[in-house]
Amino acid sequence: KSYTLKVKGTIEIAHRLPNYNGVCERLHGHCIHYTLNFKGKLQDNGMVEDFKVLKNIINNVMEDYDHTYLNDFIENPTLENFATIILDDVNKYYDYYKGFGKVGRFVSIEMWETDKYGVVIENE
Repeated sequence: KSYTLKVKGTIEIAHRLPNYNGVCERLHGHCIHYTLNFKGKLQDNGMVEDFKVLKNIINNVMEDYDHTYLNDFIENPTLENFATIILDDVNKYYDYYKGFGKVGRFVSIEMWETDKYGVVIENE
């Protein structure tokens, strides 16, 4: 059987897209909604991973970006680039936290900058 845990959250960001010709090249903000998906093996305790562990890892990564100007961190802060960085960072943090013998990975992120526009990125 395959198990995927899902953790949802929101953060507030501001950015501008320097490589875009249109209104998004101007400073503007978003309430970013995201879902991170963690895939792993069922452990003897009946859980894949403790949701508290996953939440702490995600919060540690997201707090660096919440209520910030993304251009201070990302040269071209498109939703695609931002979501890629988040997915990579939560896996790095999980590797650091759990080390050898970890039970799973964050396999994908779904991130929305409005109620109509979002992106899904999957690790292959």
